[in-house]
Parts: sequence; structure tokens; C-alpha cells
Amino acid sequence: MMVSSIYINGLDISFSNGELRIKGIGNKTDSSTKELHLDKNGVINGNVDGSIIIKGNNVVLQIKGSVDGNVTGQEIVIEGDVDGNVTGQDISVKGDIDGNVIGQVVRNL
Repeated sequence: MMVSSIYINGLDISFSNGELRIKGIGNKTDSSTKELHLDKNGVINGNVDGSIIIKGNNVVLQIKGSVDGNVTGQEIVIEGDVDGNVTGQDISVKGDIDGNVIGQVVRNL
């Protein structure tokens, strides 16, 4: 098992077993457009100030996670808070979303 980890702008970002994990608190003072583009599965455990875009893979927002921005992916499970739109093929919601939810399948957990 190979684990890679970096620490940027208050975020601890690691990659292990084909999954990206983001922990920590994003920089809320930067007013520039922030987007996180991923091509692997993602687990967000912390606060992210910016949008998350995942092509063809899963986005899992854990119960302690929050995103101040949009979340886009194929299969999305929201267990935390999103202040923005959520767009995907299959969306499961256990947390709170302050925005539009657009998906072929949307279910409350």
C-alpha cells in the first residue's frame, strides 16, 4: 500500500488505495475562484471553500464535512453540509443542502 500526503492551505490531502482524502479547513480569506478537480474517488472530512468536480467517480462528503461551493460527480453521498448545488447521476442525501439537487436518482437516507 502506497500513501502520499501533502498539506496545502490548511488542508491535509492524502491518496491511498485509489481514494483521495481531504481533511482540514480551507482558506476562507482567498476571494479567487476555487475548484478541486479529481479523477479518483474522494472523501471530504473537513471544510472546503470551493467547488468539487469529479469526473466519472464518487464523491463522499462525510458527516463532519462541509462544502461552500458546488459538488459535481457521478455517484454522490452527502452526509455533511453543502452550501451550493449538487449535480450527479445518483445522489444520496443524509446531510443538509442549501442549493439545487439535480440527478437521475435522488434519495434521502
